[in-house]
Amino acid sequence: MELDVRTLLITNFSYTLLIAFSFAISYRGFTGPVRSSLKNLSNALFLMSLGWVFLALRGLIPDIHSVLWGNLALFFGLIEIYHSIRIFDEKHIQRKKIYAFVVICMICNLFFLLLYN
Repeated sequence: MELDVRTLLITNFSYTLLIAFSFAISYRGFTGPVRSSLKNLSNALFLMSLGWVFLALRGLIPDIHSVLWGNLALFFGLIEIYHSIRIFDEKHIQRKKIYAFVVICMICNLFFLLLYN
């Protein structure tokens, strides 16, 4: 059996969305920092599944939009996962530093996408 990239993208999208729905359903049973952490974690996984959708649409929409929007959603999903861990520890972070990291990553992404494609 041969796996192509679209099959992997669909598989990643499916399990990310399934885990996001399970966290979205289960956070109602908790209180305090666990509840807010699970809610933030479900939002992060919904963002990541949106990123997988954009990456799977490569070829149907222009490549630059697919890669940029997909990677942006995945980066923000990863940031929200980190933030949900910090919420669970009851330590909030300043997101300005992390957003600056995402901007730097997206500039590097644009550089390699436009110059070395």
